[in-house]
Amino acid sequence: MHALILAFCCLQDPLTEDIDKALANLYSDRHAESELAKQELIEIGRRSVPKLLAELAKQREPEGKDAADRKRKQIRVRRLICEVLGRLRDNSQPVLDALAARLTDTDEYGLSVAAAAAGALGSIADERSAGALVMALTSKQSETDKWLKYYCIHALGVMRASQAGEALKKALEDESAAQVAGEDAHLIATAACDALRRVRVKDAVDGLGKLLDSSKIDPFSQQQLGVHAARALEKILGESRGPLEGDAVTVNGSLAAWRTWWGAEQGKKNIAETKARLAELTAAVEAFLRDTGNPPAILAHLVEKPADFKGTWPEGGYYKGKGYETASKQVKDAWNRSIYYRVGAEAKYGNPYDIYSYGKNGALWGKGDDADLWNHDKWRSVKAEENKKAHDAVVAAIKKFNEEQGVLPHVLSYLVGDKPPAGFTTGKPWPKDGYWKGKVEDAYGFPFEYRKGGTGGEAYDLVSLGADNAQGGIDEFADLWNHDKWKQPRVDDTKKKLEQLGKALETFKKEQERWPDRLEDLRTKPTWAKKWPDRGYWKDTTQTDPTTDAFGNALVFRGGDKAEIVSLGADGREGGSGLDEDLSWKSK
Repeated sequence: MHALILAFCCLQDPLTEDIDKALANLYSDRHAESELAKQELIEIGRRSVPKLLAELAKQREPEGKDAADRKRKQIRVRRLICEVLGRLRDNSQPVLDALAARLTDTDEYGLSVAAAAAGALGSIADERSAGALVMALTSKQSETDKWLKYYCIHALGVMRASQAGEALKKALEDESAAQVAGEDAHLIATAACDALRRVRVKDAVDGLGKLLDSSKIDPFSQQQLGVHAARALEKILGESRGPLEGDAVTVNGSLAAWRTWWGAEQGKKNIAETKARLAELTAAVEAFLRDTGNPPAILAHLVEKPADFKGTWPEGGYYKGKGYETASKQVKDAWNRSIYYRVGAEAKYGNPYDIYSYGKNGALWGKGDDADLWNHDKWRSVKAEENKKAHDAVVAAIKKFNEEQGVLPHVLSYLVGDKPPAGFTTGKPWPKDGYWKGKVEDAYGFPFEYRKGGTGGEAYDLVSLGADNAQGGIDEFADLWNHDKWKQPRVDDTKKKLEQLGKALETFKKEQERWPDRLEDLRTKPTWAKKWPDRGYWKDTTQTDPTTDAFGNALVFRGGDKAEIVSLGADGREGGSGLDEDLSWKSK
């Protein structure tokens, strides 16, 4: 009778019996049997959670002669329970607490219990566990347990955990991988890129930008680490530079565009930092000058007290900014190149001293990132005058050559030398020293552009492209010609280009139902854009930049209810008359 009652009771609670049996089978040495038990617990669902938590909590360090074997089984079961809880996605507080408590469990069975717990928390994706995951991610344990690190990063990204920003940014520096059987499975830096993309961490741009050049392949995605960084930047900045999915040619083209963008961003940052450094150095030199009556002989004397210094040396010296290297006794710019200093007779432009950087390329003058940076602007007017004199001198040499030889020089090198160039014969006397000594170049050290049969019917063109050695620009970057007839064709080309850009803008507005934010959007798809035509809206058949006019200067674009594009004319400045007059296109 008792046996019948017991059997009846068991039949009344088959669920408890099945859960208990499955839990017992988790300890089986037969892999297939323990895996079947794991699957059955997943199928039973959340009703198994109380017993799973109880089993996870009751485990203690085994003792006795078979302690090692029982410990091995316990580690495996703890890992399996974590995996089951993750699959069940029960986000009750007891489950979250139990899994968080296992994030410090370093015992391993193929995978550490801590990594399994982090993976489970990622599957549940409840932000209440974000704090515990951040602690695990920043722990010493994660530096050796790469699967724990990977799962923490992935989980925090899935949760969109804003408090994880600093930890995720730090993880970008780790290009090692979580491995399976000695083979790479997931790059940590790739996981960090993907997580930062989901969380949209605004101040992660620098870290992501540095990874754009990485061609390291993530084993799971089979994509370059640089592509993952670009995807994160696209989401964070809300900007697209082409598709980052699809065939390799397309993706690599978009990645190249992101790399170009990053180079420009780095350039802006380095320029700003170097300008700040020059300003700090100038202030330090002025303080030294006030205290001693003379500027320092070298910049190192702002940091290290010179032997002949008289007076009270300030604590920490005069310069406490970045860039000073004790070993070389030099101050470096943001490109880690020397900042130069000239004082007294060596200073060239009417200032008591010059402090300057040669920019990114480390060479005189240049454009953009390569442009020189100075502590004063006096050199601009001096160089402009020097350039005008050099230009006038070459014009005079060409005139003299033409008058004496009866023809224009074929190239400027014909002006140089104490004898006529090989193959050049006019039968006319040749001056003893030729028509020019040295290099035929402008005041910025660049060769003049020279063309026979000049623009607008002129006999020749002689052009200095200014300090940037590039078409367009104002001030020290302005182009200098021997005549003004070059301007009218550029005006005509600019008018034509404005009309073409206007048509492209109208088409853009019609199809995208709004104006672009910038002219660059005509060829580079914004993230908010709808269906995108092949090659965008600026077909670039003439290989021209939609953001510049025919003079090589930047166009001004204004959106709003009515769109407007403005060229500032030949002089590159607002206003002006004649050939310098501003040109514009306006929407109807």
